[in-house]
Amino acid sequence: MIRPLALSIAFALFTAPVAADDRPARLEIATRYTQQVMEWVDFEAMVLRLYRPTIDEMRGMGLPISDEQLERLEAVYLAHVTEPLREIMLTQDEVMADIFTLDELQALHEFLQTPTGHSALTRLTELNDAQNRRILSMQMQVGQQVLPQVMEILMPN
Repeated sequence: MIRPLALSIAFALFTAPVAADDRPARLEIATRYTQQVMEWVDFEAMVLRLYRPTIDEMRGMGLPISDEQLERLEAVYLAHVTEPLREIMLTQDEVMADIFTLDELQALHEFLQTPTGHSALTRLTELNDAQNRRILSMQMQVGQQVLPQVMEILMPN
């Protein structure tokens, strides 16, 4: 009987939600982390990376896109996405404070201050870009296969 009780207590401790009483401290560290990241982010490059997979996919489907059209598309995306993206990134501290523990945030912030941490953040951005391209491609392929089935379910005969 003691073992199941001990396991239950251990499970509860390790799966407990982030403590609400230390949220101000978590938010303070998450804000410092976010501010540091914001100093390093090249928003123009980030916006262009976000939409490039779509352009690549369009080209892959045979749609010709000239250099002049590409420049115009870049201008449209930059004009409409840069500030909303910046606003989303600025709220990252609130999300981080809700998700991470104080110890995790402190460790992340300390790691970010090191050359390796800065390098890892850059590499994670590259990883995210590469994976986003693959995910978009998969979504388009699966979407073509799934859409008829979805339409059949939603609009039978």
